[in-house]
Amino acid sequence: MAFQPAAVEGGHDVRSTTPDTDLRGPDHPALADGSKPNFETYLYYAKQQREKEATESKTDDMEHGFWSKVLFGKSSEQLSVATVNDEKRGYTTSSVSDGEYRAASSALRAASWGSVFYLITTDILGPYSAPWAFSQVGYGPGVACFVAFGIMAAYSGLLLWYMFMKLDSEKYPLRSFGDVAYRIYGSWFRHLCNILQSLQLIFNVGIIILGNGQGLSQMVKFKLCFSVCNIVWTLAGMLLGQIRTLRRFSWVANLAIWMNIITLVITMGAVAHTPPNYAAAAAIGIPEGPVQTLAINRQSFEPQLNGIMQIVYSYGGAMIFIEFMAEMRRPMDFWKAMALAQLFISVVYMFFGLFVYSYQGQFVINPANQGISLYSLQTTTNAISLTAGLMAAALYGNIGVKVIYNNVLVELFGAPPLTIRSGKYLF
Repeated sequence: MAFQPAAVEGGHDVRSTTPDTDLRGPDHPALADGSKPNFETYLYYAKQQREKEATESKTDDMEHGFWSKVLFGKSSEQLSVATVNDEKRGYTTSSVSDGEYRAASSALRAASWGSVFYLITTDILGPYSAPWAFSQVGYGPGVACFVAFGIMAAYSGLLLWYMFMKLDSEKYPLRSFGDVAYRIYGSWFRHLCNILQSLQLIFNVGIIILGNGQGLSQMVKFKLCFSVCNIVWTLAGMLLGQIRTLRRFSWVANLAIWMNIITLVITMGAVAHTPPNYAAAAAIGIPEGPVQTLAINRQSFEPQLNGIMQIVYSYGGAMIFIEFMAEMRRPMDFWKAMALAQLFISVVYMFFGLFVYSYQGQFVINPANQGISLYSLQTTTNAISLTAGLMAAALYGNIGVKVIYNNVLVELFGAPPLTIRSGKYLF
């Protein structure tokens, strides 16, 4: 039996609203009488959306084959010719038909779960601080924290996926954490979440830029001004950030994963056959001596807390899971990408962190590849990891700018949407 929604506040049934008039409105439209849809309305249209996606999924599997989609991400993600032509001419959404608008809205959801796997891994993968975290807390607490936080991160991702599946639809789309907050508490909480998320993404980009600046300064043997090193990566991130859709970003994310893996392999080989970087360790107050590793590092509370915070920060990518799902053709498959990515990331974190800490002990540097004493290998890993870090920063910046653009410039200041030419130029 079909799901029967509760009456909308104000005495309206969701099935009696005008079906297409609010498609061109904002993400959170009011009904014809000015009232807002209630929670059951979102559930009703989300259920319809999931049924539509399930039908399209069966059609895609028959046309392209299941394994073709898994391995290559192929799907029937074609946009109607009329809609494409309208977009090229710079028409706004008010100048196209309802059918064309629905086609354009559907075409924006084009990423496969394979692409999202690469995006999640790029978003979270950065185990260069894992050896330092082990050095602060020891083997036992480090392993326990990585496993516990990995389980909690996976569970949180499943909760986000469940909420998205129950609340998202083309009529009332979810595009950010703020949209989830709006469903429960209203506009004020949505704006608060959007502001906090944007600030966190900006801080993440800043951390990556500072880390890349430090690596570049190390590569040139500190002969270039540190501020200039940071400006170089800022400009490079702005250029790479011109990619507007996550589907087009997936090939960059794929490349970043393999670059990170190459850096990890070189770093492990280097620390196993060369002494620690005693000069870098001395700069942070660690005198030269024999390598020491501990099961439990019984030191003061502050450095232990800093080590645990590095582990927490390692699993901080869930804050943009909603944005990933919003651009998926089949959001029901998100759990596959998330589970596979979390497993891959946890294994990489644990193995790399334990390996490097076992060879360098208290002399571990954060990031780990900068603790290589041989300058040639240190420079090689810096060059590769800096490029991968730039890609991660561009991903954070892409999401952060979208949140700010869609929720501040479009809604509050009337800027053109990203679906038309003027909006693309402004973005």
